Amino acid sequence: MNISVSYYSIRMRRGHINDYRAFAADCNTKAIQIVVAADIMSLALLTPPVEWGAAIVVGNTQRFGVPIGFGGPHAAFFATKEDNKGLFQVVS
Repeated sequence: MNISVSYYSIRMRRGHINDYRAFAADCNTKAIQIVVAADIMSLALLTPPVEWGAAIVVGNTQRFGVPIGFGGPHAAFFATKEDNKGLFQVVS
């Protein structure tokens, strides 16, 4: 099985928000899957990555209260399209 993936973060280091719609459209025409790291709070205001072509969206919920100095754990999320569900196995 050949899988090509491109991984991007919506928000960059200095808070700039990138628009990857054109890039995502180009990747999707070439059957390249896009994985996006998203700040969960940003998803309330920004266009959801799946709407501009992302196949997988990942992130964590640290910003909702557990200070980094306290360690954790904090919850994370991994969302994918229905077509990709069979590609991943949950390891417990």
